Amino acid sequence: MHKIDHVGIAVTDIEAAIKTYEGLGFTLKGRDRVDSQKVETAFFQIGESCIELIAATPHPPHRTGTADCLTPAVRRRPLLGCLALGYLDG
Repeated sequence: MHKIDHVGIAVTDIEAAIKTYEGLGFTLKGRDRVDSQKVETAFFQIGESCIELIAATPHPPHRTGTADCLTPAVRRRPLLGCLALGYLDG
């Protein structure tokens, strides 16, 4: 049987997204900055799974990065984004 390990949600403003999820009753379990991928992440535990918020860290405009994959609609709505699932066997 497969289990969902985590659900990744791309956001444009991680601070606003964290406040929104905390306002919904979720508890922040951890944050991380992954410089090699130019992202900052925040994790919320949900049962045996997690929600992972992912935001691009600032970078010079001439470089490409994570934010380039976000559609204009996502850029206008900082709490919406693309969805990625991680599965665990077991």
